[in-house]
Amino acid sequence: MNNLKAFKDKALSDLRKFITNYDKKTLREFFSQESPWIEKWYRQYFPDEEWAFDSKLKYNRVKLKPDVSSDIDNAIALHESLPLSRIQAVDERLWVYLSMVEYWQYTRLRWELDLKNLVDEKQQGRIRERYLVRSTKTDRPFLRNSISRLWWAVEETKDENKEDPYELTRIVLGNTDIYLNVMERSFSRNEEVIKGILELISEMGEEGLKRDTYRQIVKQVNAMGGIIMLDFMTKEDLKEAIRKDLFITQNI
Repeated sequence: MNNLKAFKDKALSDLRKFITNYDKKTLREFFSQESPWIEKWYRQYFPDEEWAFDSKLKYNRVKLKPDVSSDIDNAIALHESLPLSRIQAVDERLWVYLSMVEYWQYTRLRWELDLKNLVDEKQQGRIRERYLVRSTKTDRPFLRNSISRLWWAVEETKDENKEDPYELTRIVLGNTDIYLNVMERSFSRNEEVIKGILELISEMGEEGLKRDTYRQIVKQVNAMGGIIMLDFMTKEDLKEAIRKDLFITQNI
């Protein structure tokens, strides 16, 4: 197994400033490179400083394929190769190292940039979310970084009690719109809610995979969250309540 490094706090701050403040020609020079460029860049601008440290974590590097259809296989392989606690898994220094260094080739191809317009706000937003980790007070940004999104998708959906432990993972990563509607919500860190929604989608078969159906399910969960404490509900209670609400809605 390999030792996993992570960005130092100052180095990560310096990187953010570099991406925000430099001209598009300089940014294009670095972001167009096929190989990781962070170490070269940092030694050029901060020759007397170290930019990374050994996190003391161990992992096996896996090959990630940079296409949407490989998200499921990528996520499973990555999660199995990277044994983290959930506390460790919300350290942006770790994920930015993985997305910008260890899996740079995957990141630049999976979340391709318009290299001619890197100072454009849309491109800057993509860099902040997919290459870095957008700074907020919630954990939601970890569901958008190119590497952490894969790990967290498995972490919150894997169920060893099922014949296929990755049954729910396949649902959430098999449809981009389901991922956006289920994982990137205020209840996204509530594993019982996530699994309850995905199990209901699975139990409903083809009907559950219809856009109007799963969006209505999520809508019902959001509405319930304004009335009751979702944290106190089991996934079975949640599914029963959603089924009841769906029946009423469909028969109005």
